[in-house]
Amino acid sequence: MPSSNFSLFTMHIVFVFSLSMVPLMILACPINFGYVRNITWYDPSCFNASSIVSNESQCCHTIKSLFSLGLAQHLNVSSMFLLPDNNTSVSCLKDFQVELGSLEVPTHWVSTCLDSEYFVSSPSFCDRIESLDDWFSIVGKETLINSYCKDNLYHSNYRCSNCLTAIRSTLQNGLMLIN
Repeated sequence: MPSSNFSLFTMHIVFVFSLSMVPLMILACPINFGYVRNITWYDPSCFNASSIVSNESQCCHTIKSLFSLGLAQHLNVSSMFLLPDNNTSVSCLKDFQVELGSLEVPTHWVSTCLDSEYFVSSPSFCDRIESLDDWFSIVGKETLINSYCKDNLYHSNYRCSNCLTAIRSTLQNGLMLIN
C-alpha cells in the first residue's frame, strides 16, 4: 500500500473511531451513585416482591430521595440543579438502576418512580432557576439557609428542623419576588 493511501486509511480509521466515542462521552452520567451501596437507607418495601408497584408507594419515595442525593452531589460539583439533556438523564437512571440492582432491588422500581425528563434542566422548569448563580440572583448569597444548614444535621432533629424552616422561609420570601 503506498504511503499516501496508508495515511488516508489511517485518518479514516481514526475519524470513524473518534465518531464512535462521541455518543459514549455525551451519554456519560456525571453522577457517581456508589453512595447507594454505602449509606443506610434500607426500605423493606423496595425488596419485597409483593409490594404494590406505584409511583406513590413508600419505595418510590425512598428511590426519589436516594436519587436526589446524587443530584445534590451533581449540584455541588457543577453548580447546576439538574442534568443537561435527556440522554444524560437516561444514562444516569440506568447507572442508578445498576447500583440498586447490585443490592437486589427489583429493576422495575426506577422506571416506575423516576422519569428521565423530570431531571433535565430547562428555563421553564422552576422559574428559570437552573444554576446556583440563578438561585443567588433571586434570593441572594446570604440567607437563613447559610446560618441554619451549615452544621452536620445528622445527629440533631433540632438543627434539621431549623434548617428546613430556613429553607421554607427563603423559598417563600425569595421566590415570591419572582411572581
